[in-house]
Amino acid sequence: MLERDGVVVADVPCVFCGYNLRMQGVGGVCTECGGAVAESLGQTALRYGSGYLNRVRAGARPLAITLIAMPAIIVCTLLFRLLPVNMQSTFSRIMEILFALNLLAHAVVLWWVTATPEGSKQAKGVFLARLGALISVAGFCLMTGSEIIEGGIQMRPFRWDTIIPIISYTLLLGAPLEAYCAGQAFAPLCERAGIHWLAGWVRWITRLTGAGLAIAVLVIDVTFCLEVFGDLPSAMLMTLMGITLPCLLGSGVGLILLGVVLFRFAAAMQSVVAVSEGIENAPAEVPVPDTNVGGS
Repeated sequence: MLERDGVVVADVPCVFCGYNLRMQGVGGVCTECGGAVAESLGQTALRYGSGYLNRVRAGARPLAITLIAMPAIIVCTLLFRLLPVNMQSTFSRIMEILFALNLLAHAVVLWWVTATPEGSKQAKGVFLARLGALISVAGFCLMTGSEIIEGGIQMRPFRWDTIIPIISYTLLLGAPLEAYCAGQAFAPLCERAGIHWLAGWVRWITRLTGAGLAIAVLVIDVTFCLEVFGDLPSAMLMTLMGITLPCLLGSGVGLILLGVVLFRFAAAMQSVVAVSEGIENAPAEVPVPDTNVGGS
């Protein structure tokens, strides 16, 4: 509760000058700069309540773990290539299943954390981020399931066991969609919570990671189609791999950085949650509007 009887009863900073708006009229203006008080109330995360803020804080850590786990599992898969040939297939399947489970856990946590509170203007970005997460999960699970059932991808044109991988790779484009949209929806929350330095990091990391994932998935999809429906010259294959590997590497680094940022966000949100709980648990008082127009 930020206001009672039309008066601000919490320590809400003015978004224009930083002045404390406590005891200012909700329909009035800041006594320091003349900015609308209502606009400042609409841009603070405190208006969402401690329940929502605490859920975001609690969900940020498991979300960060799932992000960091993605490149970690891929690295483990590559290391297993050093094992004897008869063991590589088994461990490769195990890693694929672990990656699918981690991707599913990531989507579930993302869905829980990004439930938008009433009055939020980030509903569109959150919807697209959720949609991207679900699409990418469906694509990877479809690809993994088809490989396990069929015993490997058969590169034969117009066969169902070939069409499924193409569909799977295409669905993986949900991952860059999720990365970009989640960042654009998450950064404003950082700003409303007063963590302005973190908002810029979130925007740039999610944009670069999303771009790297999009390029890598598109190149992989095109490469697979060329291998299935025609002869792919070795020179072109090396060129495509040369494009894909740096994009995947950059995306992996981006996911790790985003995980670290989320851990920092969870730590910074503790003070915001404490302030929100203090406002909600404060005893009712009779607000007296501030009549000192020139006070600071």
